[in-house]
This record gives sequence, structure tokens and C-alpha cells, in this order.
Amino acid sequence: MRLKVLVGDEEAEVIGECFTGILSIAPLECLPLVAMYLSGEKEGVRDFAALALGESRNPKAVEYLRTAWDAAGSFGDFPVVLIRAAALNRTEAAFDWLISIIETSTKAHADAAVEALAVYERNTKLNERVQQALARRKGTREGK
Repeated sequence: MRLKVLVGDEEAEVIGECFTGILSIAPLECLPLVAMYLSGEKEGVRDFAALALGESRNPKAVEYLRTAWDAAGSFGDFPVVLIRAAALNRTEAAFDWLISIIETSTKAHADAAVEALAVYERNTKLNERVQQALARRKGTREGK
């Protein structure tokens, strides 16, 4: 699967499946390889790399997603993909980052983070954190 990733494929989905496969087999070894594609030129491959990192549920993957976020700025839809990937990660590091996005990022990105976290509606602690972040965001915006 690593070879297929390195050789590439015309279908981004094929590479995405390879990303998921290699991260399930050798997560620590393959995280840097998949993370390399977060800055790639092919949008689909870049998106699948982010989602595979998120699905890995590895806290180290969140570091790679955050680095890509810092580099992406408002680069098209990629920041929203990174938000969704972080939500898939399900680690405290990912949730902490998404809460910070809700509090401090653009309204569009904050809304995307709230939407991505909505799938965890039964997690009362997380839902409380989201509501608190929204209240702090509103308080900050009204105070300025």
C-alpha cells in the first residue's frame, strides 16, 4: 500500500484507502508519510490524507492536522476538511483544538467545528464545552 501511495493513482479515493490501510497497520511509522500529503497539490489526495489521519485516532495525527491548518489559512475548503478530520480523531487533543477554533476562529470555521462535533451529542461533557465556547465567543464579540 505504501508503494501505491508513492506511485499514486488517478483516483484520489484509491490513495485515500491506502492511507487508511497503512495507518491501521503501522500507525506510528506511517503518520509522517500520510502527513506529507497534507501539503500536496492534489486537492482530493490532500483531503483524504487529512481524513485518514483523523480516523487513525492517534493524538500525534492532531499535531499534523494543526500544522496543516496553520499553513492552509483560508485555502478553499481545506480548513473545513481539517476540522472534520479532527472531529474524527476523537482524542482530547482534537476536541481541545476544535473548542479553540470555536472560540477564536472565523464564524465559518467556528460553525464548521460546531457541526463536526454535533455527532457527539450524547457526550454531555463535550457538549457543555461547546456551549461554553460559544458563550465565550459571543461575549468576546459583543465586548469589542
